[in-house]
Amino acid sequence: MAAPNNRRKETIKPSNAKNEFGTQKLVIALSISSFAMLLVVVVLSWYVFDYSSKKDKINTNINSQNLAGESVVLPDDTQKQTTGDSIAAPENLNAEEVARMISKHMLLSEGNMTVASITNIEGLREDYPELFLYAKNGDKILFYQLGLIIYDPVLDKIVDVMRRLPEGTYIPSSPADES
Repeated sequence: MAAPNNRRKETIKPSNAKNEFGTQKLVIALSISSFAMLLVVVVLSWYVFDYSSKKDKINTNINSQNLAGESVVLPDDTQKQTTGDSIAAPENLNAEEVARMISKHMLLSEGNMTVASITNIEGLREDYPELFLYAKNGDKILFYQLGLIIYDPVLDKIVDVMRRLPEGTYIPSSPADES
């Protein structure tokens, strides 16, 4: 009689190596995508914070460092006060006179306004080159609720206007975009 084979039959189990490798790839992919999303959030947060701090800086730094000014409350009938009276020298204009002169060129909203004279244009151009590109020492800046207006009293011209629009306001880039 033949001797029985004492070898056990080994059952072949499917290898989990393939499943483990797939799981590792998934974990690595999720880790990389999570890191990428975190990086995007950090960069966008930095950009938004930097943008908002620069916007606030315009009102605080401009007023304190390179300007001398006073406040005025513009009455609602200023648009109608376009008299032909002689006006004082540009350096001696008060806030109400500057607001009245600007209102000859554009409609102004009612409310509190601050008028300041530019005394150091080079310092302002270093901080805000686009805004003060055409301004010069002696020009007046009218700060109001919707932004600021740079005015040249010698030429009797508005040099530049910067508007603050409400967050989320859509601005079309061309007439075709409006529809």
